[in-house]
Amino acid sequence: MKIPFVSNRRNLKEENARLFCKNIMMLIELETIAEDPESDKAKQIIARYRLRIERRKEIEQAEQN
Repeated sequence: MKIPFVSNRRNLKEENARLFCKNIMMLIELETIAEDPESDKAKQIIARYRLRIERRKEIEQAEQN
């Protein structure tokens, strides 16, 4: 009976590690934008997030129809 518990715990650890890395990356991106919003790197980051927002809106609209 311990196998599912161990497996679930491992999955949670892996998910926490992924979320930790994602948070670090978002902080780095935020700092990049804050330091110089007009830089090429900041513009790339902003464009990537705008694309994600557009995709999410499209999915939400498709679900409503």
